Parts: sequence; C-alpha cells; structure tokens
Amino acid sequence: MKKVLVVDDSAAFSLMLQKALLMRGEFKVDTAKNGQEALDHLKEDIPNLIMLDIEMPVMGGIEFLEAIRKDISYNDIPIMVMTSNKSREIIQKAVSLGVSDYMLKPANMQTIYEKISKII
Repeated sequence: MKKVLVVDDSAAFSLMLQKALLMRGEFKVDTAKNGQEALDHLKEDIPNLIMLDIEMPVMGGIEFLEAIRKDISYNDIPIMVMTSNKSREIIQKAVSLGVSDYMLKPANMQTIYEKISKII
C-alpha cells in the first residue's frame, strides 16, 4: 500500500482528499496542517508521495521544500504541489526545488489520480 502525506492547512480540503484516496483502497493517507508538522511526520514515517499546499501558517510549502531538499534522506520523495496560488514566481521556485508536479486548486479527483499514478 502506498503512503501519501497531505500537507494542507485547509481541514476540509485535506479531509476530502484523504477520503477520496482511501476509497481507492491503494493508499494509506496521513495529514499535516503545515510544513513543520510535515517535517515532524517525516522523522517517524517516510511517505511514497507528499501532496503539498504552498500557503500555510507556521511553515509554508516553499519553506518546507527548502528544508527537506537540504536533507539527503528526503531527496527521493516525490512532491506534488496543490495550491490556489497562481504566481509564476512561486511555481518556478517550487519547480526549481524539485517538485514532481504542480496543480492548481480546485482540481477534479480523476486528474489528481492520473497525476499520482504517473508519479508513484
């Protein structure tokens, strides 16, 4: 079973994504409300995929990406950014930090499944 870590401060979005992925029967899904919670989670369990929001309190997505890219033990984890932020600068920064994919919210679940299938 593939492990997915959803990192998003929107409880509603995280819950919707978690339920949709669990219904597929092929994923174990954990959640974190911000980048710091995600970093703490990584000390306990390494997921097969991180689905990451950009704009979050405490530690945002870009800060999280910068932090984990400094640690070689996390370099192989694919990261899919899912955000409502359409800033070209932010997209370029995320891509420069090695994200596997970048999606704008809202996104339909079929598209999300297809992108996940290509990544893991």
